[in-house]
Amino acid sequence: MLPDGTAPKVLYEVMVSAPVGEEQMRLQEELRRSIRIGAIDVNIMSKIDRTNYTKEGEPLPAEYADAMAAFRGFANSSLNSSVVLSAGYNPRLYAYISQFDDFLPDAKGDLRKKVVLKVSDLRSALIQGKILAKKGVWVSEFRIESGLNCGGHAFATDGILLGPILQEFRDKREVVTMELFELCNKSLAQEGKHLLTGAPEIRITVQGGIGTFEEDRFLRTYYDMDGTGWGSPFLLVPEVTNVDEHTLQQLATAKPEDYYMSWASPLGIPFHNFRPSTSEAQRKARISKDRPGSPCYKEFLSTDTEFTKVPICTASRQYQDLDQATQGEGSERKRIPEGLRGHHGEGLPVRRVGGFRPVEGRYGPCAQVGGRCHLSRTEHSVLLQGGIAPHHGGPHSWTHLLVEHHAAPAHVHQRDQALRAVPGPGDR
Repeated sequence: MLPDGTAPKVLYEVMVSAPVGEEQMRLQEELRRSIRIGAIDVNIMSKIDRTNYTKEGEPLPAEYADAMAAFRGFANSSLNSSVVLSAGYNPRLYAYISQFDDFLPDAKGDLRKKVVLKVSDLRSALIQGKILAKKGVWVSEFRIESGLNCGGHAFATDGILLGPILQEFRDKREVVTMELFELCNKSLAQEGKHLLTGAPEIRITVQGGIGTFEEDRFLRTYYDMDGTGWGSPFLLVPEVTNVDEHTLQQLATAKPEDYYMSWASPLGIPFHNFRPSTSEAQRKARISKDRPGSPCYKEFLSTDTEFTKVPICTASRQYQDLDQATQGEGSERKRIPEGLRGHHGEGLPVRRVGGFRPVEGRYGPCAQVGGRCHLSRTEHSVLLQGGIAPHHGGPHSWTHLLVEHHAAPAHVHQRDQALRAVPGPGDR
């Protein structure tokens, strides 16, 4: 798992080559002493924060909403680690953080629990960082996610590619750190809290679409990134990810044209979709039977109140039936931005054509994205009824092999390029 040349890896290789006996046992003990306990970090999609209701249909207080309750569970735990907040800004969740002392400095200026923000660019990082600093909460890491390159939702940045975004972070990281430090300590002083003794380091990391060792090294060295996140190579390792066999084979044999941008997500954000997926086949089958929409079992994305008092999901059958009843022939959906019209679903235009409507391009991600785990561990799942939507990234179209668990880190560290089965865009 470790890259070549690191001290633990060198010591391990010395131990393996040592003759069996007292010296090898001494080296093994030295290696054991060097092992450090890792952190158990928690990721919360902050915008997935539906209001929950009593059996009588009355809304529960805000602290019982999904994201708020998830955060409270982590905040009250005995963990000494980080919470990663992703999927956008949630005002009530951000205001909630400072109510928990573990996220504020102790008498020594240390933080027991830390905040990591997933951001798309420096502007987003600075805005959210200031919001939290005004509450006395320090952001310990900005995790830049390339929405154009990563799997799942595409949080586009108006056509700005990853390079210029990282360049701005590299050039302004010290200025941003000091600005947030002064604002945070000012807020803590006004509340009579312990202060940060000095400006803590803000880690700047990046993830999304990294496919080769060379790309990783470039991001770390040229842009001074403190870390990188890899996901795509590990999706093709059965021992690492919960993906059913059928979907694994589809990903391993996929072609570049099998991936496309869609409006499949009920969040109203462009989504990287996969044409051969069973989720797509299921969606089309339901439309052909005049029963568009997904059964909504989990209700994580039930936030729309256009037709109902209690929020429902825009991908649900209930919403799509109500939508169909209120939309006339040739009507145009208001939720799709002007600049992205004409690129919905499987090439479907926004205006009704041949009986299809834009809202019919959505699917229920709660079950169909997470459902891979169900099918990989059991033969059947009543929640899925056959539809799986893989969370893929661009590099999958250039990798055509299923590999054992040791091959993925070997690919990351350039010891084995088995996953690079065909030339990628950078090789042409």
